[in-house]
Amino acid sequence: MQGKSLRNGEITQEIKDMSRTYRLLGCDKVVALESQLLRTGSLGSEEGHDLYILAGHEASY
Repeated sequence: MQGKSLRNGEITQEIKDMSRTYRLLGCDKVVALESQLLRTGSLGSEEGHDLYILAGHEASY
């Protein structure tokens, strides 16, 4: 997952975790992501879910 500047396209954040998949839940004023643990190449059950709220991006000011 990469966060990029809307001004110049520069990468501002980067997460590389091959054991998880990420899904964008919302991106208006609050950027919210869900991650899910991968198990042997397929999505696991309900366990292994995490939610992230990304702060400090341009839309939050």
